[in-house]
Amino acid sequence: MSKYTLCGLTFLVASCGSSAEPPSNLELTTPRSDLLVTVSQAPSQPPNKRSPVKFDPCFEVSDKTVSEAGYSPETRKRIDQVHDGWAFIGCTFERIEPVRKQQLAVAHLTILSTNISVSEVREKEAERTTVNDVRVGSHAGISYRGEGMGSCAMTMDGPDSALSIDVSSVGQTEWNACEQMQRTAEIIEAALPE
Repeated sequence: MSKYTLCGLTFLVASCGSSAEPPSNLELTTPRSDLLVTVSQAPSQPPNKRSPVKFDPCFEVSDKTVSEAGYSPETRKRIDQVHDGWAFIGCTFERIEPVRKQQLAVAHLTILSTNISVSEVREKEAERTTVNDVRVGSHAGISYRGEGMGSCAMTMDGPDSALSIDVSSVGQTEWNACEQMQRTAEIIEAALPE
């Protein structure tokens, strides 16, 4: 059994990876032309007992939403994990601030859509940290500490099964990503499709 960690979310899986073609009924998100940075399409997802992830935060979360949350949309980078039993599809962003006369990344935001349920995330995260119930706009969810120092995460009901948001900050700034977690999640939640 292999252990995979992605942005504070830990899962145990029996096997991983596949280059299988996506199911023919999978509607992929079309890239937006109004984004500052172009990223590749999400990787194909092998057929399995779960529905494939269709909502792609890389294309569906606008530059305006990312900026409003305090991150730089031009730092948009794809970060996906696709395995035989589950998938995480999404992007990561950086918060850029002047530090000792340089523009540096002082915080990170990761937004992932997944076909794993909030209750599954709760079960796995409760094995390593405290999990709290939260409400983000109209979505029920959970909050918990991420894997790294200064890392916090929320997972809420999402367009697929769940949407996971992870924030982290480094010691070079007074801006604390964890203190901004609820506000960040609310900004992203307001931009989700109904």
